[in-house]
Amino acid sequence: MEPTARPRALLSVYDKTGIIEFAKGLSDLGYELVSTGGTARKLREAGLDVIGVSDVTGHPEIFDGRVKSLHPAIHGPLLCRLEKEEDAKGLDELGYPMIEVVACNLYPFSDAAATEPPLADLELLEMVDIGGPTMVRASAKNHKNVIISLLPAFLILFTSFPQSPVLVLSTPLAKCPKSAAKVCCKISPQIKSDRHSILGHEPVRSNRAARPEAR
Repeated sequence: MEPTARPRALLSVYDKTGIIEFAKGLSDLGYELVSTGGTARKLREAGLDVIGVSDVTGHPEIFDGRVKSLHPAIHGPLLCRLEKEEDAKGLDELGYPMIEVVACNLYPFSDAAATEPPLADLELLEMVDIGGPTMVRASAKNHKNVIISLLPAFLILFTSFPQSPVLVLSTPLAKCPKSAAKVCCKISPQIKSDRHSILGHEPVRSNRAARPEAR
């Protein structure tokens, strides 16, 4: 992917409420839109120019979409600390444009688990989101450089000044990374609880202390 001088936004949502209006606002401000799967299709159908994640990573989506965004070309920019000279230089050397805005919400695992009649175990497992929480956590961790919006939970209004886009959030910016972290923390116990019923037993627990190299 050739370097771009335009600011870049990554849009990947399960609940697509408001995503077209959100993307149009970003596009009007000059943002380059990067998106995945169904989100990209919806935006293109609305007449927006969208770069597929596969075009950014140079790797196709695989395993029925199970692996899309888990790639250094995505998570490098999301975690790059631009205030650190080494990080900024490294990102530039890699040729990865910075991702400044992320719009993401997660698969509704709890709703799927509560479906009646119950989903088959394999169907329920497919509702365990991997890429979404990873993008949300990365963006929240690097909130100094990345704005994370959990659409449709956060409404973002856009205004612009010449050569200087300004994003005005309906909720304080400081709350966004905290809310993102809470969403990820909330979903993990829900998945754990339903996983027990899927497996038919409690997971085997290790008495070993967690070590960084074992993660």
